[in-house]
Amino acid sequence: MESQPTKSERLLLDEVLRDILGEHRDNCYFSPPDKMKLKYPCIVYRLSSINSINADNIKYKTLEGYDVTVMDHNPDSELYKKVFNLPYSAFNRNFTSGGLNNWVFKVYYGRKQD
Repeated sequence: MESQPTKSERLLLDEVLRDILGEHRDNCYFSPPDKMKLKYPCIVYRLSSINSINADNIKYKTLEGYDVTVMDHNPDSELYKKVFNLPYSAFNRNFTSGGLNNWVFKVYYGRKQD
């Protein structure tokens, strides 16, 4: 029996972020080009680091770190609170640009090595 390929950590994180967006789930973007027109509210995320946890001189776990930005015209958006509540999520900063509120988080996602 052939084993099914597993989804990458990024695709698993993408599903979680789309669930957070709910009815706006199509407004989730991974490393969009600078000139891409985004629809709001949205979540933009980029791979920003890769760390490993070693045990007994072997790579035990790899964690991919993503910069996740929630963008919303609503300054009281509930979306950023949902991202904050993800495991291994840390708030980085908040800023406003062009009337758009931005909440930036560092989110780590990973699994044990095979």
